[in-house]
Amino acid sequence: MLKGFGALMGLLGNKAKLQEEMAKFQQTVAQISAEGVAGGGW
Repeated sequence: MLKGFGALMGLLGNKAKLQEEMAKFQQTVAQISAEGVAGGGW
């Protein structure tokens, strides 16, 4: 039971880390897009 709980907590921890990484990635992409638009002579 405890072993399964530990595995579950590990998965939840990874999920949180994954979401954090995805958020960082999306911010970077948004920043690049914004710079592209700003530098595109619009």
